[in-house]
Amino acid sequence: MAYAEGLVKIKLPAGVFMNPPQIFNRDLSVLAISTFSRRRWGKPPLLTYSATPSTELSPPTPLRILEGLSASGIRAIRYAKEIRPPIAHITANDISLPAVELMQDNFAANEVTNCTIENKDAVELMYSGRREGWDVVDIDPYGSAAEFLDAAVQATRNFGLLCVTSTDMATLCGTHADTCFYKYGGVPSDSKHCHESAVRLLLHALQQSANRYQRVIVPMMSISVDFYIRVFVQIVNFPKKAKDSIMTTGLILQCQTCPAYYVQSFGRPGKGKNLPGTFDAPSECAECGGKLIIEGPTYLGPMHHKDFLDHMLRNLPEFGLHTKDRIEGLLHQLKEELDIPLIYDLSQVCQFIKCSPPPQQQIRSAIRSLNYRVSQAHTKPLHYKTDAPASVLFDILKVWVRST
Repeated sequence: MAYAEGLVKIKLPAGVFMNPPQIFNRDLSVLAISTFSRRRWGKPPLLTYSATPSTELSPPTPLRILEGLSASGIRAIRYAKEIRPPIAHITANDISLPAVELMQDNFAANEVTNCTIENKDAVELMYSGRREGWDVVDIDPYGSAAEFLDAAVQATRNFGLLCVTSTDMATLCGTHADTCFYKYGGVPSDSKHCHESAVRLLLHALQQSANRYQRVIVPMMSISVDFYIRVFVQIVNFPKKAKDSIMTTGLILQCQTCPAYYVQSFGRPGKGKNLPGTFDAPSECAECGGKLIIEGPTYLGPMHHKDFLDHMLRNLPEFGLHTKDRIEGLLHQLKEELDIPLIYDLSQVCQFIKCSPPPQQQIRSAIRSLNYRVSQAHTKPLHYKTDAPASVLFDILKVWVRST
């Protein structure tokens, strides 16, 4: 059976089909890696976890890419044919021999020659190739990415880009807390912010793996869409900055009976070094007296590099991507999204206050009038990010109730 996507046409075995939501994943990845290849982001002296980007960027260089779990090879072939400027070389790997044979046919049919096709365990391949490494490592498994993270971090070159997909949302969103803890090293959330929490748990696992080797992650774009999460992080050798990871790691304390939550960092700044954090959260919910559920450890820093998103938007028109309109909408949304954890679900908050939802523009204006910031989150339409405490949000809605 023939299947066409982007500039690629491949054959698939009988009974095998392509999952439509993954077209968006691959389109977005073509654009993200192309944008990354045109500039190198964040020289060590300027590397920062704030939204302020480095302006010191180097010219484009051809990339060496590893696609560790290739299956039919469609992603690797699209990278070889669609990434601009053209890549130097791509390694496509799969542990399944039938998959490798299918890849060989598909690569030949699409006249891709700057490639190596491997038939190895992905973890073994990444560990064995880590000394030379790859500029871009892409891990897109069916299910959890946990078992690949340490090897993928090591296989990514200094200043390289690591792209990771994870589809085990039931685990990352709190259905199986014990499974999530042993796989990702953190307790998940089953609250309304579970989708962002899932992204942050994956980023935390990547940060922990990188820190073991005195490396850091710089998230370029981190999203929860459809049935999966997808993150693009730069890996940088930077022992001094690795120490700052204590500042971007912490716990979320979620009230068991109301939407309020509290963020607790593991670190605080000191004179010349970071110090252990002081526990600032209440022992019980300040809003309703409910018990607090512990979530994490988790990543608390920015999930996106705003300048990178800007460049993706500038580059987007030159790619004939099938999901162009959706990508454009997402990138604009990510640009506006506040760099803070987590979200409030407006419908949940209104249910707690026992009121109907006010017009969204009206509640945003009310929050801003009190000198707090607010933005819509990319996860769902009624998800809002704000630095206003829960008490302020609740008071705004109580005033709304009295005025209607």
